[in-house]
Amino acid sequence: MKHLTSMLGPKGSQQSTTSEASTLFKVQKTIRYGLPFEPTSLAYDPLQKLTAVGSKCGDIRIYGKPGVETYVCHEEGRAIKHLLFSVNEGALVSVTVDDCMHLWNLRQRAPKVVQSLRFKRESICVCKLPLFTQWIYLGTDKGNVFVVNLESFDLSGYQIMWNQTIPKSQKVHPGPVTVIEEHPVDPSKLLLGYENGRLVIWDLKNKEVIKSYSSDKPLSTAFWMSDVKQFISGHIEGSLAIWNYNTSRIEEKPVKTFKPHEYHEASTSPQPCNLINKVMWLSTKTDPLLIFTGGFPGPHSSHYVSVFHGRRRETFNMGKPVVDFTVVCVSPFAKDIQDPSVVIVLLCDDMTAIDLNSLTFTKYPVPYGVTVGVSPVTHLSLYSSCSSSFMEDLLLYHQVTQMKVWPLDGGEMGRPVENNSDLCITGHEDGSLQFWDVSGVTLQQLHTLRTSQYFKPPHTTDNAESLLSITMVNFCLSGRILVLAFASAQILIFNWNNTELSTSVPVIPVLLAQPEYTAFEFDSMEEENTSPGHSPRTPGLPEQSEEQKRASHLLSKFGIEISSSANSVSPEDGNTEPMLSVVTGEIKLHPGFQVLLGVQCVAHTNENPGQITCVELSSAWGLVAFGNSLGAVIVDYIQKTLLWSAANSDLLNVCYPNMKLPLGFKNSNSKSKKLKIAKLGSFTGPEEENLRARKGTQRGKMLSIIRRDKVAESPTSLNSHKKARKQGSGGSIDSPNSPNSITSDSDVTGAESYVENFLVQRLCFVESFTDKDIAGNISAPRRNPTLWIGSYSGALLSQTINIPPGEHRTKIPCQIGIGGSPAFLKSPIISISALDNEGNAVVPPSAVWQDETRKKKGKLKKRERDVVSSESDLQTNDYLVVAAEKSILTLKLPSQNSYARQKVFDNTYYLKSQVLELEGWGVCIACVSIMGYLSFYSLPQLKPLLNVPWFDAKDSRSLRTFTSSPNGHSMYLCSPTELQAMSLVNRNDLLLPESLPMVFTMREPPEPPRKGFLNMILRRNSVDREELFGAGSGPASPGLTEKILRRYDAVEGACNEVNKVKEALNERHEKLNELSQKTEQMKVDAENFASASHLLHMKAKEQNKWF
Repeated sequence: MKHLTSMLGPKGSQQSTTSEASTLFKVQKTIRYGLPFEPTSLAYDPLQKLTAVGSKCGDIRIYGKPGVETYVCHEEGRAIKHLLFSVNEGALVSVTVDDCMHLWNLRQRAPKVVQSLRFKRESICVCKLPLFTQWIYLGTDKGNVFVVNLESFDLSGYQIMWNQTIPKSQKVHPGPVTVIEEHPVDPSKLLLGYENGRLVIWDLKNKEVIKSYSSDKPLSTAFWMSDVKQFISGHIEGSLAIWNYNTSRIEEKPVKTFKPHEYHEASTSPQPCNLINKVMWLSTKTDPLLIFTGGFPGPHSSHYVSVFHGRRRETFNMGKPVVDFTVVCVSPFAKDIQDPSVVIVLLCDDMTAIDLNSLTFTKYPVPYGVTVGVSPVTHLSLYSSCSSSFMEDLLLYHQVTQMKVWPLDGGEMGRPVENNSDLCITGHEDGSLQFWDVSGVTLQQLHTLRTSQYFKPPHTTDNAESLLSITMVNFCLSGRILVLAFASAQILIFNWNNTELSTSVPVIPVLLAQPEYTAFEFDSMEEENTSPGHSPRTPGLPEQSEEQKRASHLLSKFGIEISSSANSVSPEDGNTEPMLSVVTGEIKLHPGFQVLLGVQCVAHTNENPGQITCVELSSAWGLVAFGNSLGAVIVDYIQKTLLWSAANSDLLNVCYPNMKLPLGFKNSNSKSKKLKIAKLGSFTGPEEENLRARKGTQRGKMLSIIRRDKVAESPTSLNSHKKARKQGSGGSIDSPNSPNSITSDSDVTGAESYVENFLVQRLCFVESFTDKDIAGNISAPRRNPTLWIGSYSGALLSQTINIPPGEHRTKIPCQIGIGGSPAFLKSPIISISALDNEGNAVVPPSAVWQDETRKKKGKLKKRERDVVSSESDLQTNDYLVVAAEKSILTLKLPSQNSYARQKVFDNTYYLKSQVLELEGWGVCIACVSIMGYLSFYSLPQLKPLLNVPWFDAKDSRSLRTFTSSPNGHSMYLCSPTELQAMSLVNRNDLLLPESLPMVFTMREPPEPPRKGFLNMILRRNSVDREELFGAGSGPASPGLTEKILRRYDAVEGACNEVNKVKEALNERHEKLNELSQKTEQMKVDAENFASASHLLHMKAKEQNKWF
């Protein structure tokens, strides 16, 4: 802290501050989590036990055993069409949409591209890399097949042209190549398939077609049976065809053709089906196993995976399009009994597995963090310094069944990252909440909380899922209290419990809207008198005058409430209707997070209860506060009561006491807005004439009663009051134009807009010094629990809270009082934080969770029985940091005078801010602007430290979901299915080479199956690929391909030049050091000479005194 104070003090120069900040802050990406967005292909290495996923954005993620994941990306960001593993060689081939082939080296912790080849005139449609070979077959859109060497990435002179695979009498082009499959026993034979339905067996040695097959249905896929007696093909109209291989006839028709899902859903007539995307026909110890995707009627054909094994036929509806699938087999050799065990299915936003060894072909989730985007992410938050015990409890009660033994065990995990325990929480549109461990280089799912069970099904299912969307999350780590806000204006409060319970969910309904006032009549105003039975005023709001109390009492006799304060209402009230209701009756709560209380915002018929804009939790005080577009509410979840509520009009009256809302005011969420706001005592012109004209009516009499107490107030007194309020809240605080200046009906629209913009934007529970007691009287400054309220209009309010001590907390209700004077900024407030008098961040007190089971057994230690754990009990909150969209302000408490301020210029504003407490450096604030800049300021001085362009201004998803923890760890949603972790400080733990996993490990290949009689016969037909495809095949087609110069090659030359420049700079640095030493020596000699000269001068001076 001393270092930071000296660095950021007023005496330090701006250049030194920037140079020091460059060493402190280093904004960089660390790890990317999740499944690549919009996956396109899937590859599998049966020996290394690895699988790879490619996407449209050019991303590749390689998965091994749980905890082993590696992410790489193409520099150009091109979509990936095909992925192929070079089995057991540590190499991966990717083919992108621009017909470029890239070879990735996996024999290092950070895989890189080592070779690249581009096809110019033809586009790659299909590729095949046989087992234990270095030659890859490529089929193009023009019907040709080429061969490329994997080591040198050179195109072979061997090629199969489309006109060689059709009879000479046929002149019709067969179309693009769709199938290339090598014969399982005889590698000199290839099965080639074309789009028009033609299939041929090609002899590589003799370069001729030995068998041909024709189908009248366009072809989409094909696969060999391991006994090589038959193969199966899939077609675009949803049919499967079985063909015999051992036949003497040249033209062969299918042995069997059938549509497996022609009579789907018990239909009596056949239905048109969609194409078969992929098919695999595998051998088992009993009957063959047939797996395919698609082939269903209707628009959702790609959602289905079908598994046929003998008489068993299972169809899995994945709910989302299936991109690809692969099968994990016991043997990698196609000519052996493969005996498949697991089917890994890649979906558009998820990956799942089907256990083929189970009796019912059970579907399991994969043990990777790929379910981030299963339901759209609506909220993202990050928490640091989580206890290991809590993470273990989350994983213990994770109600997801995993496979006992995951078949993929490839790779080796890197060194664990020490001193890092980060927890990420994602809220989703379907009402689920997921907890993730982001401490290391892989994403681990710890727990899933599904909240849909706590709500009744809505009347209409059109927007049922959107009503369950989790919009805000507030979580206390130490107290294990969780607060969720939903799009349906609901609040659910959870606590952690290790025991199972059966209980009902208590619900507190809150009405912040007001009914529309209708016309009414009075017999006589003089017949009524004031009564002490009027409604009490809401704590924290200005006291009403006697005339206003009298008017309130008169209106209450007609069932009209003029107070715009929120009230708790009965859910059976016929005038209110919730958007989504909490379930009633007793429900079973499993161990883990159990619902404690529900808060349900209600509104009148055909009205919106108001979107929740902010949620704040204080587990130490047992309070939850939230704000919405209509007002603010404080709930006591210990006593399960509504503690305090205020509508926007009430909060507006706190800021502007001279502005009163007349009768007939209706909140802005009503369809028929009848807002009439006027400055009391300043009715002139048409407004005054209208009032006088209505004096004879009872309505006019009521209006005159309320406005009578301010008629004599002059504009001079109002100006002096505004000036005094501005001085009391700090001379440098911005003060917007007061709505009290509204003098006519022409200004009603502007006033209405101001009230609508006065919605609560941010809340903050903190112990801060105020100069008023609980009753609002001025007293000596003292530290009180306080709720700070920041509005969209820039107003900053405070409400003090009196918390009963000790055991009285559950019996005596809390009291809400008036805080300090309001402060004003000119833009919406986005964050509120507190600092002590030394500039350290104040951590609000929090409760400590207690295990009830251990407590009953008496095994709790003494230190675990503490109710509150606070690091700021002995600290003084002397500063309040308020960040708004256009400025950042530091207030001195309790006077609320401005201490420092930073303004945002140009056409930009801040979206989010976070106070960072960096170990060894101190406290600062980081802000994210709408233009994508990250700005850092010191605290409390607010001196600029660094301004870095980081996000794309058009990337609203990243800007909206950016979240950060106080230690500088940050995260945002870079795509609908991926999380990007980043660091704001100079921290490289996750980027160290030893922390990254190693996906390739040395493994001995298994022995091939024993050669049988058929193998002995076909032994003479074995092929030497080097002889066929090597130099003896002749020159390749000129101009068909070109090698791509890798950036690394170009960089090598630049690196050499840079090294030369570094050497020259080092030599210059040495010479400058020598010159500096000589200069220092000359300086010392000069000082010695000056000293000797001074002594000589003094001696001469003493001698001259005698004269």
